Amino acid sequence: MNNFHVPLPIVVVFLLVFSISFVFGARTPTVGGDTNNWGTILNEFLQLEDTASGTHGNVTADSLNVSGNLVVNTSVLFVNATSGNVLVARLENIRFADRFSTLQAAFDDAGTTGTVLIPSSYNGTDNFTNPNKIPVIDLRGGVSRNTGQFNVKDFGAKGDGVTDDRTALANADAAATASGTVYIPPGTYRIASSLKLSSRLVFSNGAVLSPDTGVTVTIAGLLEAGLFKIFTVGAGTISFASTNASYHALELIPQWWGAKGDGVTDDVEAIQAALNASSSQWVGIVRLPPGTYLVSRSIQLRTRVSLVGSGVSTSLGVGYGGTTIMLANNSNTDVLFSNGTALHWVVIRDLGINCNKANNSAGNGIYIGGQPGEGMKVEHVFIANCAQNGIYLDNGVVPLYWEDLHLFNNDGSGIKLYRSVGTSTYASVTLLGVSGDDNGVALIEIDGRGGAVDQIVIMGVKSEANTAGRQRDAIRLVNISGSHVFITGVWAGGSAAADSAIKIAGTAAAQVVWHNVFARASTVPNILNDTVNNIAVRNNAASNSSSMSGANFALDYRGGIQLGGGTKILKHLSNQSTLNFPNTAAQTSSDLNITVTGAALGDTVTLGVPNGSVNANSLYTAWVSAADTVTVRFNNYSNATIDPASGTFRVDVWQH
Repeated sequence: MNNFHVPLPIVVVFLLVFSISFVFGARTPTVGGDTNNWGTILNEFLQLEDTASGTHGNVTADSLNVSGNLVVNTSVLFVNATSGNVLVARLENIRFADRFSTLQAAFDDAGTTGTVLIPSSYNGTDNFTNPNKIPVIDLRGGVSRNTGQFNVKDFGAKGDGVTDDRTALANADAAATASGTVYIPPGTYRIASSLKLSSRLVFSNGAVLSPDTGVTVTIAGLLEAGLFKIFTVGAGTISFASTNASYHALELIPQWWGAKGDGVTDDVEAIQAALNASSSQWVGIVRLPPGTYLVSRSIQLRTRVSLVGSGVSTSLGVGYGGTTIMLANNSNTDVLFSNGTALHWVVIRDLGINCNKANNSAGNGIYIGGQPGEGMKVEHVFIANCAQNGIYLDNGVVPLYWEDLHLFNNDGSGIKLYRSVGTSTYASVTLLGVSGDDNGVALIEIDGRGGAVDQIVIMGVKSEANTAGRQRDAIRLVNISGSHVFITGVWAGGSAAADSAIKIAGTAAAQVVWHNVFARASTVPNILNDTVNNIAVRNNAASNSSSMSGANFALDYRGGIQLGGGTKILKHLSNQSTLNFPNTAAQTSSDLNITVTGAALGDTVTLGVPNGSVNANSLYTAWVSAADTVTVRFNNYSNATIDPASGTFRVDVWQH
């Protein structure tokens, strides 16, 4: 049997059938009359066809048998016109409520297999229980569902925003139990004392729960609603409660608290309410549908709650698709933040942040400060136009895993990791696939002041500086003494002048390993080292320029090695060979050759002599005698013939 989410189509079919039946001459049974005519009259309107919506074709009844004032042994078959004769629902053994003294009597008579139909003219008592979860057809504007769905208005709810509807909601929830569904039609339902709803909730557009100040409504079951408001903001609290790790968390959307995403309405309260509500779950997700969400103050991130958008638009404006959070004019604050408390296991992904710096003098796109937390992932996020940094992490969360980040035109750095207090280390920081143009200081800035920044991996960086004086370094490492850093795949380009692809400054001792680092302009060093005294470095990438420069240590594959400001060493060549010099007369010499590919006339040569070949009053010398050839000479300065022992000789050739 098909289980549809919001079972209004069945209601619509019955309402349309009843409303248009008079046009076609059909009518509903007359209370107190029409004995033994119920089946005929029912068939008249059940045979009518609804073609206006295109979703339901016709509704038919079969096996109609009449006994007294009740229809028994009856099946009502709902047919879906768009997909053919597909069974949508079959309602068995219909009991018409107005033929009983109370609704409860109709339910009792229907037993475990029947169906209760409440005509639109019914004006009896609404209160009933449905322990067997049989289908209910409420033609007064209620619902029909073959798994037991309960309209809160059948339990006395008014939905007028004034009457306390708590008892009616609680009774409907109790009647539905774990497998039933509570249907909430349009209206504002005031709740004056705390309430827990455990059943499945189905909200119509226009249905709003409104808890009083200090009141908490706890939703412990599933919830079905569209992109419309179903909760009020600012008075009571909506909580999605479970401390059980096995609980299936709901994805919450800020539209349920009234967010518009139109770039005009201030949506900060709605987004914050969704995050707060989601934080009560074991693991929470707040999803932002496509739109531009204007915020006038910072949004506080919550532990174990992920903030997920619907994709990124590079325009970060209104009406360009994707999800963008935009800072309202004159807000002068961070867009997303957490400060003062530890933040654990947070994911931010698939959205853009526009700090609107043209109309704000301060603010980071994401700011995490205060106590260190554990576990944070940011991926597929675009941050632009911040008066400060795109992402600023100050004594924040580790380990970090940030991937596919795009940071443009922020006045600080695109990403800044800063250790302002304490001695604890950042550990396991991973940045993958970072790109950005024209940030104020650097695309990536890591400052370990106050503590080491350890186990840093940076892979795949594309940096462009197209505005004079901006983003002069692709990666800037400052005060990282004691740190271990691995960097690979860096490209630094753009039309404006820059300082370096990687700049290391203010550091006494660190271990930095890099690979495949490239700076576009020949005047820009790949690695610029200002003050490092003890740094282990590796690089095997060819480049246009000197790769590392500074007062203490400079290194490049093509540009050379420079130690202490001395002459650069461009290349080192080496080879070894077994040499067996002949008997050499007194005051003469003997020559043998070793091939060293690449050696050129005038190159510096050093020679390694085996200990067994050393003799008194003699000397070995070596020089490049021809291209690719090093000659080793044995000089006998004694007054007797010497026969040197055979041995393995090594020559090293240095080019400057």
